[in-house]
Amino acid sequence: MGTMSAERQAGLGWGVIGAGRIASVFVADASAAGIRFAAVGARDAGRSRAFADRFDIARAHGSYEALCADPNVDVVYIATPQAFHAEQALLAIAAGKHVLVEKAFTVDAASARRVFAAAREAGVFVMEALWTRFTPTMTAVRERIARGDIGTVRAITTAHHQRLDLSPTGRHGDPALAGGALLDLGVYAFALAVDVLGTPRSIASTGRVDAAGVDLGLQVHLGYPDAVATLSFSMEHPGPNDASIMGDEGWIHLDAPYFAWTSFQRHDASRPTRLVESWEPYAASGMEDSRGMQFQALELERAVAAGLTESTLMPHAHTLAVLEAMDAARAQLD
Repeated sequence: MGTMSAERQAGLGWGVIGAGRIASVFVADASAAGIRFAAVGARDAGRSRAFADRFDIARAHGSYEALCADPNVDVVYIATPQAFHAEQALLAIAAGKHVLVEKAFTVDAASARRVFAAAREAGVFVMEALWTRFTPTMTAVRERIARGDIGTVRAITTAHHQRLDLSPTGRHGDPALAGGALLDLGVYAFALAVDVLGTPRSIASTGRVDAAGVDLGLQVHLGYPDAVATLSFSMEHPGPNDASIMGDEGWIHLDAPYFAWTSFQRHDASRPTRLVESWEPYAASGMEDSRGMQFQALELERAVAAGLTESTLMPHAHTLAVLEAMDAARAQLD
């Protein structure tokens, strides 16, 4: 994947809150892209030390407070369950750090507004780590939509179904950890709709909720003045994991898993099956071992270097639009 440039080595120092699976994937991808990690913090000092040793990170802290107080840390990446995102983001902001918060940004729109308000007051950069938005796949898709390759977008469909651990000890089914299909899986679907079509005018949802109040799966219809989006996601069972963006001059099919650095096919309007383009994710990239989580870190560094406090690619308004739509969908569940 190439060697790290001297300029990149001298760049921002990153700290990681959380030492779990997502943090591991992010650090592996971002380190290979030249992001410099200065410290990691976890509630368990031993786990923090093990994570630091694994990724050759100099400092390991046994608390989030110590991580945020570390003068070697300029940016804090938050990779804990959604229930803790707002609290930890506010902690980092109070320490004067820039912040990248894993998706879903917070458990609801009200919490996100508090975080964004604190960031504005402190003058620091904050962004949601919705990694799909930053992949070359979505860059290529947006380019084709913008130049009119499929005409005006009229419909989006998404499917995201996978059987997750719903045991009493698992995170996904624990209401105290904000578990549920909506925040874990649905965020990708809502974010794609907002990215392509903007804020929906109407929202209709139905779904399954367990005895603990955890949403297990939803079917959601988003209405727009001249388009619709139909979203299906569940953490109870396996199933399709693809998406389609349909315009009046053609359509794009995103292969499974659609929310990743994936391939897509573009078809035109002459015949539904006529293929006019097949796009492959790793072509000439030299990053075949990457999942694609580094691009959001590179966007943060680009934006901070430009003196911005929010990304033009993942602005605060988009995060809020997604959370507000998910709040509305949740409110309709029995």
